[in-house]
Amino acid sequence: MKNWRASLFILSLTWVGCLDASNGVLAYKDRLAPTVLSTNPASGAMIARTATISITFSEAMDERTLGAGIQLSKAGTPVPLVLGVPPPDQLPQTSENVDLPYPVSASPVAGSFESSIGSALDYLLLLNTLLTDQAGNALAAPVEIRFSVM
Repeated sequence: MKNWRASLFILSLTWVGCLDASNGVLAYKDRLAPTVLSTNPASGAMIARTATISITFSEAMDERTLGAGIQLSKAGTPVPLVLGVPPPDQLPQTSENVDLPYPVSASPVAGSFESSIGSALDYLLLLNTLLTDQAGNALAAPVEIRFSVM
């Protein structure tokens, strides 16, 4: 009788171990920092006054961090932005644990940019480490994009 109980105990520990969150497919935990795949404008570019900034991240971002994490300034003066993100139902569907590009748009609250003086790169788009993906991983390093407006 003792051997049967000992075998059952060992078997139950083995089975419970299979449910441990540190093992198997159910335990996938995103630990990779998101990256910026592209921005428009690119660094050093000149854009039209009515242009919209676009930023593409390597994976879905936590929308709550976008407002604080995406900053725009002109010659050191903050420029308020209106941000746009795709609704969840418009994002492509894929299997679990696969990251898809995540586009974000930004435009000035005023509706258009102020023109730059000459060819000065007086606008600075800062994507800082307050930006996190949906798993809570922060952007590894800030990204700075300097551009001008015609």
